[in-house]
Amino acid sequence: MTPGSAATWCFLAIAIAISATPPALSQSMAWGNIRIATFFSRFSAKPDHFSKFLYARNVQTGKEKHFKHVVDQMLASELSILGRPNEASRLFPSGASRMALDALPNKDSFIAVSAADYILKEAATRQVVMVNEAHHRPQTRLLTLALLPKMRAIGYTHFAAEAVDAGDAALATRGYPIEKTGFYIGEPIYGEIIREALRLGYVVVPYEPASEAGTTAQDRETGQAAHLSERVFKSNPNAKLFVHAGYAHIDKSPGQLPDDARPMALEFNRLTGIVPLSVDQTTLEYGSATDTTSAYHHLLGEFAVTSPTVLVSRATQKAWSFRTTYHDVTVLLPTPSDDLRPRWLDLEGKRQAVAVGPSACLQRLPCLIEARYAAEAVDAVPADQFVVLSADELETPLYLAPGKYRIRLRGNDGNTVSSRNLEVAPRPRAAESGQSSENNVPRHGVTEPA
Repeated sequence: MTPGSAATWCFLAIAIAISATPPALSQSMAWGNIRIATFFSRFSAKPDHFSKFLYARNVQTGKEKHFKHVVDQMLASELSILGRPNEASRLFPSGASRMALDALPNKDSFIAVSAADYILKEAATRQVVMVNEAHHRPQTRLLTLALLPKMRAIGYTHFAAEAVDAGDAALATRGYPIEKTGFYIGEPIYGEIIREALRLGYVVVPYEPASEAGTTAQDRETGQAAHLSERVFKSNPNAKLFVHAGYAHIDKSPGQLPDDARPMALEFNRLTGIVPLSVDQTTLEYGSATDTTSAYHHLLGEFAVTSPTVLVSRATQKAWSFRTTYHDVTVLLPTPSDDLRPRWLDLEGKRQAVAVGPSACLQRLPCLIEARYAAEAVDAVPADQFVVLSADELETPLYLAPGKYRIRLRGNDGNTVSSRNLEVAPRPRAAESGQSSENNVPRHGVTEPA
């Protein structure tokens, strides 16, 4: 991780929170803070996501709740990157937001509409749209992936992603992300976002400031805003910008960041005079499966939500926001399936479940199955990947679009167990309208080992 990476800033944010702890409590947490620093040092030194995962899953946190919270957060990120997003959400649940039931939208006053369609309509009269994500929930990337071609078609020229590292100077020329493009971009859906943005002709803009000792939460927010202003609008004041950021960076007001920092979106407005559309996907997250009292569960009981959805007032035709102080629009995401790998990974039928039969992994568990596009380099972000933890998971599929791939299996020592080529054929037309399940997935022949 480089000094300007989103993950490095995540570590600093935790350090900032620790520094703000009351002195008496801070002293009692001193040993835990040393363990956190040691954990981050060792975690950051690991060369790739698989080795980071193997390290984090074996850390013994004991009864230190703060230390466990930190380790679980990073382990959840690695689980999501390595193809286990449902497990990541269970390990690090969030979004169980409360609101008086009579204050929530109901069918009499609101209708459920496609989030992409609503945002596209609003984007037509805006110059900047900001959508957020939860870093350990790749499901919060589906909306951005769906919006990219639609926004490009109405004149959006620049795509700024918090997770893109400015150190990858060859990204636009190469046309696809690699391991050093950014920590969170190692997750395959995020990788597809970057590929799609480049394919469509967006100027992809890194905007994370360098993280250094002594920097504050406000330094980060102001730095992000300044980079967006300078790198997009200084030379092209008529540009139209689509921003994909994390959590509270898109907030319109202070209140949800350490030290009451003014969020990036607010700072951006101060620097440019442009008011961005702020679209939140993180407040009403799925949270705990047993928490049926949350606003999220109530709204899913009131409205049919099968894809990213917004609730629009019948009277005003404006979208509902859970917290209007912070956001213009709140997006509801459907509850993921209970499968080990959720069905939304098929990207609305663009990809299909493919069993690759990694039997060579059986004696080397945990084992990582990686599928890279055949035309991309060995350090490219995989098209999909899955970490196998037990023998009964060996038939768990990857989700791949028709095309040619290189499959690599890596054992629990990080070394390659086997590699081979794979070609995924287009799905037969008769199967296009149905849904694949993990118990009935196609097998595809492979060539000789690559």
